[in-house]
Amino acid sequence: AYSNGIYESAFYRVINNSPNDRISIPFFYE
Repeated sequence: AYSNGIYESAFYRVINNSPNDRISIPFFYE
């Protein structure tokens, strides 16, 4: 299990790296 901090960091990190990768983020939350 990952802490919320991990998810938040990955979320903003992906947004900054590649907008297209944002699509992958919702899968982490599910």
